[in-house]
Amino acid sequence: MSSRDIEIHRGETGYGFNLAKLGHFHFFRAVEEGGAADFAGANVGDRLLKVNGQDVTQVTHAQLVQLIKQAGQVLRLSVIAITQDEINQLQQQQQPQLQQLQQQPQQQSQQQQQQPNAMTIVLLKTAKGFGFNLSKAQNRHFFRVIQPQGAAEIAGAHPGDEIISVNGTSVIGMEHTAVVEMIKVSGDKVEMIIIPNMVQSQESLEAMSDRTMQKISEARARASGMLKSEQARLVEAEKLADEERDRLRQGSLQQAEKIRQQRIQEQFEHDKTMIENNLRDAMDELELAKKKVSSARGTAQEHATQAEFDSFHAMLSGIRKSELERLDAEHTGILPEDANDRAIEELRRKMQRAVVEQEIYDVQATEWNKFATDCHKRREEEKETDKDMFERTKVARDRDMEFLQKKKERMERLMKEAEEKRVREIEDVRGKEKEKREREAREMQLRAEKAAALAQRRQEELAHENMKEAQRERVEAERQATLAMQAKEEEMRLKKIREYNEKQESTLKERMGTPLNARRPEKRANPSHPMIALLQKSATGVKIPLIKGLQSTNM
Repeated sequence: MSSRDIEIHRGETGYGFNLAKLGHFHFFRAVEEGGAADFAGANVGDRLLKVNGQDVTQVTHAQLVQLIKQAGQVLRLSVIAITQDEINQLQQQQQPQLQQLQQQPQQQSQQQQQQPNAMTIVLLKTAKGFGFNLSKAQNRHFFRVIQPQGAAEIAGAHPGDEIISVNGTSVIGMEHTAVVEMIKVSGDKVEMIIIPNMVQSQESLEAMSDRTMQKISEARARASGMLKSEQARLVEAEKLADEERDRLRQGSLQQAEKIRQQRIQEQFEHDKTMIENNLRDAMDELELAKKKVSSARGTAQEHATQAEFDSFHAMLSGIRKSELERLDAEHTGILPEDANDRAIEELRRKMQRAVVEQEIYDVQATEWNKFATDCHKRREEEKETDKDMFERTKVARDRDMEFLQKKKERMERLMKEAEEKRVREIEDVRGKEKEKREREAREMQLRAEKAAALAQRRQEELAHENMKEAQRERVEAERQATLAMQAKEEEMRLKKIREYNEKQESTLKERMGTPLNARRPEKRANPSHPMIALLQKSATGVKIPLIKGLQSTNM
């Protein structure tokens, strides 16, 4: 049977299929109904030959998953239905394992790792981690929650799948914290052996193997039926295969959901009990701390003056108030919608407030005792001498102020240490939110810088236009001033000529006795100064030459 090429366009929920490896074959373990893979024509049991033109028949499961992740939005696959010979070969590979399990019983961990339905998956850590939560029941570890599109889901894990090995080390019977620590120290890659969520008794091993082979055989029958000419047999085969696939999928999903809900409830009850016990202990310690503060404050009131007592009490009260207001501000966030998560969050906030108040009261009790001791010493010193009352009062006041300042600095340092301790406890939770806010801030800053650059460019263009307009106005003003000056010079020249002519005529008349025709100034064809024409041409871009008496002006 020849291979066929399919093209899968990634949808909102991914490619819509899960892979498995049996022997040296990579095949579709599940195809989401109505998903991208189903729409492209992929069938359960189809064997993968190529991914985006690259041969994958000899690659590992982890390498195949990495190639698919790098495909982007479009995944091009070459697939072929598994033949009967290949099915027989798989059955022969599994038969020795079944016989070994029936003839040589071993420990529980070895039995589970040799089960034919056990599979190896490789999780590659993403920005959101490995994408799963674990739970423990009866010395066995299970996937409690699988995040959509997370590393665990991409690798083929499902809620309810049992984990029997992490990086080659069996985890059966290990403590939950030890398994978590093993996964944390794995770095960006962890290899697991898991058992899919189904009955795992030794008597059902062969039945589960038969069901796997039956599903592959039915997928092969559906693929072979596409080449048959009888339409009725093809429709009937597809109908039976769809019914069997839906029945198996529905049963698996219901069982996984039931186990998931059960483990979520168990984890909730465990967390709730632990937090409530810690809360009771914190409340008991808080009441004890309050009694210590009350006793220390009474002792301080016996030895301190009213002004000293009120000042110190106001300072401690202000510090306590500011710390509680800061804690209340942290607790103003919206509670989770899930009832269990909301209850856990409320208990956690109560416990955090009790711990903070207990720390504040412990610090205050210590400070009140020190304050009482210092005041008692000062009262004793005041009783010993009555000399120089003014100087003694001044020194005492300075000492008190210095003492209060030191106390304030000590309180601020202790509160800062307490705050740093709380920050270290919650910094892991806030880390992701901080990264998100920083990323958004960088994006907003980038947009603001682009907007500022655009505004600056527009301002520069406007300033350039204004400068050009001012230059045109200045040239026009200079032209008008030159015209006025030339008109004035022309008028003065005519006036001098008339006066000269009148004077000459008067002189001749006195000498000759008869008037002579005075020489009249000839009227010029163009009375304008030569510079006027040059100024008129300047508006059209002609450069005005410099002559004697003119100065260059840069504009």
